[in-house]
Amino acid sequence: MKRLYGIKLKIFLVIFLSSILFLNLARSQEDFCYEELATGFLESPKFCFKSKAKITKFIWKGILEGNPPIKVTLQGFQTSTAETPIQTISFYANPGRIYTNGNNESNYLLENIQCLRYKIELKKCLEDTVPRIDQIFIYYSF
Repeated sequence: MKRLYGIKLKIFLVIFLSSILFLNLARSQEDFCYEELATGFLESPKFCFKSKAKITKFIWKGILEGNPPIKVTLQGFQTSTAETPIQTISFYANPGRIYTNGNNESNYLLENIQCLRYKIELKKCLEDTVPRIDQIFIYYSF
């Protein structure tokens, strides 16, 4: 029981300290890199749902290694053939953190969309490190 309590305490401290670090970084999104060495993009194809959907959460797993958080852009489309999105939201994201939109009345990232596409921007600011995306989780409901 003591060991389990110690593990929970360590996990809490890691999460707590990560939250503080994220809040400090989130204060000024423009000041992440003093010198940007490289920028890369990851863009998905359109994913279409059988009926109108709401995007409820976004989570990604990977490694930043001291580089700035990734910039995520989610685009919602009315049809699979539509070229222009009907809704777009962008935010900066750190690995392992759950992102929802508590800033609007509905609490959804996107809603009433038929298709979804995401675009992710990664920046490399440190010479010997490379940011990496291992997994992306996008939660939805009908």
